[in-house]
Amino acid sequence: MRLQKTIIIALVITAAIAVAWFGVGIIVMKNAIESYETKKPGSSYEDFARTKCFNEEQLNNLKKVEFTIPSKKDGCLLSATLIYNPTPSAKTIIYCHMITSSRWEVLKGGRIDSLLARGFNVLTFDQRAHGKSEGSSPTYGFLEKFDLDQWVDTVSAIFPRGIIGVEGVSTGAATAILHAGEINPKKDAARKVAFYVFECSYSDLAKQLAYRVNQHYYLPNMALKTSLKILDRPFNGFNIYDVSPIKAARHIDVPVLFVHSKADGYVPAQMSKELYNAVRPPKMLLLVPKMRHAEAIYASKLYWNTYDRFLKNIARIKE
Repeated sequence: MRLQKTIIIALVITAAIAVAWFGVGIIVMKNAIESYETKKPGSSYEDFARTKCFNEEQLNNLKKVEFTIPSKKDGCLLSATLIYNPTPSAKTIIYCHMITSSRWEVLKGGRIDSLLARGFNVLTFDQRAHGKSEGSSPTYGFLEKFDLDQWVDTVSAIFPRGIIGVEGVSTGAATAILHAGEINPKKDAARKVAFYVFECSYSDLAKQLAYRVNQHYYLPNMALKTSLKILDRPFNGFNIYDVSPIKAARHIDVPVLFVHSKADGYVPAQMSKELYNAVRPPKMLLLVPKMRHAEAIYASKLYWNTYDRFLKNIARIKE
């Protein structure tokens, strides 16, 4: 009788733990994936203009073209702006912003001024479910890598003999890595991205979610992983274990620059080190002291000196 009672108690405790883990999975999915506030205030053109972080007069005088294209994956409309360099150029940077931001993140820290000064046109687009682009929720690179590829083809059609570089920050960087490793190697030379710049990307989505839930709830990673395996597709419509930049990184075949802030408390700098180690040369890694998540651009001298060395010595991009 006592043994039977002990077994019942053990089963109840086990069930309680399982329910708790299941509950953690729901909380994480709701907060970190499904219910993320992507169209967050503070990311519009006007918001960045008020901070005076770029040369607004120069930008207003440049030729700009707005694009709206349907996603080949689900038909949602995607929006972008192509900003032409004041000096005619066939070099173009495609910019991928982080989650909760918009295409105008490219204005942050004077990035747009610096790219124009280096002779690039800039195509900056709203990720799905952000800004003016449609979509019910972000997929953290799963569908976004295909959206990015459509913008690559758009730019290559406008500048048939041009050079394309892709830059991404945070989730935008993860999207860029997935594109660089899974899609770009299969493209023909005329439509291929020549180089990438990845800033503060996570190395693996499941690993990043485990890191975040550990920070918020102080629970072991096993709790999250167990729940996510059960709840993954019903909530997201995609498998988060397929969103693994580090797996894609092993197949990248063009020059890349990784950038990460050492004081990043959101995505550990160690993740960029892991990604860097997974990529074959030519490659560079910049770890920026003191700056926090997605703030490396504010260490402007260090950032742009490294950027220029990368373009000249690694990517072999002529001025």
